[in-house]
Amino acid sequence: MIVLDASAAIARVLPSQKTSAAVDFFALAPQRFIAPRIFHWEFPNTLLRFERKGALTLEETDGAIAAWFSILDIRDTLSPLSLISLARTERLSPFDAAYLHLATQVGASIASRDQALLEAAHRRGVPVHDLR
Repeated sequence: MIVLDASAAIARVLPSQKTSAAVDFFALAPQRFIAPRIFHWEFPNTLLRFERKGALTLEETDGAIAAWFSILDIRDTLSPLSLISLARTERLSPFDAAYLHLATQVGASIASRDQALLEAAHRRGVPVHDLR
């Protein structure tokens, strides 16, 4: 099982965010991923920012949202106070803390391009797929 963060999903959608590590990962990755509920807001928000900059069309944004949400199993994570506590301890954003908590909760690895999240996962013994 693999927890997919928004930066990893974006790396598959936007040519400017693709890396050879991301291309290789998605070529061999399973067809389904899991993500915390925050993905519902973080991923579309990031796509919309790129759309507003002209990097994506409306159709590409909508298509990416539909495609990703069809292969993701969205899970709930911690309460807000527990999430903030983990974020403080690991020096992460609450967004990244949600991904880390889910991975530790279900014994999954994490796919990400986010350095702070990858480092926190290493400290906690969570296997990572570094897509940078």
